[in-house]
Amino acid sequence: MSKDRWSVEYDEGVEDFINFALAHSTNHTSIKCPCLRCGNLLCQTPQVIREHLFFNGIDLSYRVWYWHGEKGPNGVFSNVSQQRYDKCEYNDVADTIDMVNAAQVDCMNDPQVFGRLLEDVEKLLYPRCMKYTKLFALVKLYNLKARYGWSNKGFSELLQLLGNMLPLNNEMSLSMYEAKKDFQCSCFHWVLVVLEPRKMIVHYLDPMHHKPCEDLKDIVNMALRISAKKTSKREPSWQLVQCPRQEGGFECGYFVMRFIKEIIFYPTIIPSKFGDKKTYSQVEFDEIRGEWATFVLQLIMNNVDAS
Repeated sequence: MSKDRWSVEYDEGVEDFINFALAHSTNHTSIKCPCLRCGNLLCQTPQVIREHLFFNGIDLSYRVWYWHGEKGPNGVFSNVSQQRYDKCEYNDVADTIDMVNAAQVDCMNDPQVFGRLLEDVEKLLYPRCMKYTKLFALVKLYNLKARYGWSNKGFSELLQLLGNMLPLNNEMSLSMYEAKKDFQCSCFHWVLVVLEPRKMIVHYLDPMHHKPCEDLKDIVNMALRISAKKTSKREPSWQLVQCPRQEGGFECGYFVMRFIKEIIFYPTIIPSKFGDKKTYSQVEFDEIRGEWATFVLQLIMNNVDAS
C-alpha cells in the first residue's frame, strides 16, 4: 500500500486490504475507509474505497489494520470494537443531514434562511468562545443524539441545560424545534447542465425529470453562442438525459452530486443513459450524503480553527 498508486503492486494491495477487511467485518456492504480524507471515520462501500484509495491515497501511518480486524498491539483482534463502531455506519452524519432535510421542508417559502445558516457558521457559541461556533456545536451535539438514540424530548432538555450552564448571551438552541430551525436552508431545485461547446450540445439532467425552464435555456444558449461565435454558427441543441429519478421532495442536490461523480468516473454514462438505472439505492444515496457531510463538517472545523 506504500507503493506508487499507478503501480500494479498498489492495486493488488488495495484489493488485499478490501478482501481482508470484508472478511473480518460484520457489515459486508460498507467498511471504514482508510483514505487520507475519510481517515477511518466514515464507512464506504468497497467500490468507493477503491476510488478513494486511488485518488486520495492511504494514511501511511495506518500500518496495523486495527479497525479492520487485524491484531492490535496487545495481540487481540478488534472485532468487538469494529462491531460497536460499525453499528453507526453513516448514522451520525446521515441523521444530521436528515435534520437538515426535514428543516428544509418547513422553509419552502423562505429564500433567506440559507443566509442565516451561513451566519451561524461564523457566529461564536458564546462571546469569546475559542472552539465552537453555533452551527458546529449543534452538529456535534446532534451527532451524539443520533449515535446514542436520544429522544427529541431528552435532546431538548439537554439543550436547555447546556444553555443555562453556558455564559450569558450564548447562542445555544433551547429545544429540538429551535435546533431544526437553525438548520433551515434554501429550497432551490438542483439540476445539472453538461456542455459540449464544440458540438453546441447541452445535456440536461433533472432528477425530477422535468423539462428545462426557458430562463435557464436563454442563459446557457447565450453563453454558448458567445463562446462559439468564431467557430460555429449552429444553434445549441438540448438533450434531456434519462437519469435516475428522485423519489422524495428534497434529495435533488444529492442526486446532482451523484450525477457529477459518476460522469467524472464514467464519461460514457450520459450516452448510456446511466445504464437505464431508475433511481439510486440507499447505499449509493448514503455514499454521496456521507461525502457531502464530510466536506461541510470539514469546512466548519476549518472555519473554527481559523478563528
